[in-house]
Amino acid sequence: MKTMMQKARQAGLAGLVGIGLATLPVVSQAEWVEWVGDASATAKYRYNLNFSDFDETAQEDWVVEGRASYGRFYQAAENTRLGIMGHATALVHERFDKLNGLISGVDLVGIHKFGLGSGAPVLRAQATAENLDIRDEMRDGRRLAGTLSLSKRFTDRLDGSISYTHSQRYGHRGNAVAGLGGADTDVFNHRQELLGLSGSFLLTERSLLSFGYTRLEGEFATQCPGAGIVGILLLNNEIKGAAVDTVFDETCTYKVEGDVNTYEVGYSYFLDETTSIDLGYQFRDGKAGTLDYTSYDLSAGISILF
Repeated sequence: MKTMMQKARQAGLAGLVGIGLATLPVVSQAEWVEWVGDASATAKYRYNLNFSDFDETAQEDWVVEGRASYGRFYQAAENTRLGIMGHATALVHERFDKLNGLISGVDLVGIHKFGLGSGAPVLRAQATAENLDIRDEMRDGRRLAGTLSLSKRFTDRLDGSISYTHSQRYGHRGNAVAGLGGADTDVFNHRQELLGLSGSFLLTERSLLSFGYTRLEGEFATQCPGAGIVGILLLNNEIKGAAVDTVFDETCTYKVEGDVNTYEVGYSYFLDETTSIDLGYQFRDGKAGTLDYTSYDLSAGISILF
């Protein structure tokens, strides 16, 4: 029977790096060894979900997310596994229903454990391709990403990981903002680099504390101030594109290049070996030129392994 720490890793709190690797079996030949899957339902309160620099245009909403993933792992060598996973996330917003949609994709995963024992480091490489089917057409598109992560179990209760991700999002062009016909309207085409640190600590046999930090450098979208065109003209030397945004009261959204720091903490209580109740808090602090951004999420949900 898995310990709660092993279950937490498999659920993804440590980035799937622990799937079957803490007790990786020795095999005489390559073979398919394991089907894995999980599902979750989460309710979130999101403040400044439009990531506005201006208080008067910061929007808030309740969001319900349903997520599921399923796939199979192949024992390629004694300490190496390869896997393919499919995943899907459904989004339902209370106020801004044009943000509702379905994100689906495929992950190709390679996992290698350096040595024997539960404390040996684990390297994980992942390639992801996603389709973004959002009700607002400008936010439709696809995303490609590659991730490398290294994780280690330090004690029976503590583990941690470091990761690097390169991500490219391809969105649809929007409508030009009046007076700015020459501005690029591909505000949801984003090239991003992300560096992440995360860890988890087993408080008791049924409760887990998780924590993380992510630094994003690259492009992201933000909403214009209420004055719309006036705000864009004032900030014209700091933006990379602008388009009319019908989601937030016919205002506009522009693309900037900067950095975003994300801090998060979570708590999970395990009802049994396959089910947990999860609480989370995430705070984002961004900067692009002279613009400053803050937003946060509060979440509660349930996760199930199968």
